[in-house]
Amino acid sequence: MTKLDAVLLHNPMQLLEEGGKDIWSSLRNNQSLGIINKIGFSIYSPIELDKLYFKFKPDLVQFPYNIFDRRIEDSGWLKILNNDKVETHARSVFLQGLLLIGKSNRPKNFLRWKDLWTIWDNLLVKKNITAFQACMDFVFMNENIDKIVIGVDSKSHLKEVIAFKSTNCLNDFMQLSSNDLDLINPSRWNNKC
Repeated sequence: MTKLDAVLLHNPMQLLEEGGKDIWSSLRNNQSLGIINKIGFSIYSPIELDKLYFKFKPDLVQFPYNIFDRRIEDSGWLKILNNDKVETHARSVFLQGLLLIGKSNRPKNFLRWKDLWTIWDNLLVKKNITAFQACMDFVFMNENIDKIVIGVDSKSHLKEVIAFKSTNCLNDFMQLSSNDLDLINPSRWNNKC
């Protein structure tokens, strides 16, 4: 029998709608039958956990987390998940690739965060590391994150990910956090930028 390691609800807020409890019950039933190992949520904001967590406790939560977007950590949820032994998966560690774009190629609609980009660009030069290295190191430094979900679009990107070795030299990067949803939430980029 084939077993799924994890099933993540892409829109977990549907659990609060009519039939939501039936969805959760069905997932837990399949878990008890050994068909599914872990059940969880793929969230966009920690606010979703505020509404769901104590009604539908997941085994796994996937969330955006990167140098600019630390909402899951700032909200306190990352520590709660870790304390409750919920597996944590960080995604969007490159902010949909935006953090990897050099300043000369950065889209103009992101220039309104010029001060933040200046700090970012200067720190990369000062530390003599690539944006890729900084993004990966930042997530690896967080002991409350179990796994990282990374998308690649070429064989060379995959090789870079496989060859990555953490240097843990990012204390200066802590000042870069932003709560501006127009920057850290890619779903708003086409609407507001």
